[in-house]
Amino acid sequence: MLRRFRTGRFVLVVDDAPSVVQVVSAALSAHCDLDIRPFISSAGALRYCRTREPDVAVLDVCMPDLDGVTLARALRVHYPQLPIVFMTGSPADVAAAESEVRFHPPVRVLTKPARVATLVAAVRAALGVHEPL
Repeated sequence: MLRRFRTGRFVLVVDDAPSVVQVVSAALSAHCDLDIRPFISSAGALRYCRTREPDVAVLDVCMPDLDGVTLARALRVHYPQLPIVFMTGSPADVAAAESEVRFHPPVRVLTKPARVATLVAAVRAALGVHEPL
């Protein structure tokens, strides 16, 4: 069982599949004291982040309106040090996401479906939370 940790920080969750946004948000809420803002549209998430800086972004790689890599780059125009956790269900998309790892760390790439413990650990690491599970 994962231990709940407290941060009170803002986590942006963006995926075009409402069920994935719901599962990711619920998993993070169950284990973390975070202000989670779920979006099913990259454009909506980008608009929201013009007024509030996220502490970490959990982004799907393949989305119809603006893919996750492009969204990450747009967010980093305003927030250059923003940690990104990419999620993808497509092995072909892993290469695109991993290119961001080389050029714009900190980035973590998870393959969907990711285990809850893996997702929570990735967000914890992105937030710099190092207490044991």
